[in-house]
Amino acid sequence: MTNIFISQNINDFISRRNKLMDILTPRELEVLHLLTRGLSNREIAAELYLSPGTIRIYLSNIYVKLDVSSRTQAAIMAKECGI
Repeated sequence: MTNIFISQNINDFISRRNKLMDILTPRELEVLHLLTRGLSNREIAAELYLSPGTIRIYLSNIYVKLDVSSRTQAAIMAKECGI
């Protein structure tokens, strides 16, 4: 019984992670990963050699694709998916 529960949780985790990776571009995944590390838009921009305005656009696109309304919600979803 426990093995079935663990197996189902692992399958759910993999499914959520794959779905997230399917809907986000590689650059959006990079931005999301840096967001989960607690970096500000300015710090993310510096890390990726982009402007803070470009990061705002990436984050807006990420929020729409993940159906969330804040960086906190996006970070929580990313962490739950192992990003």
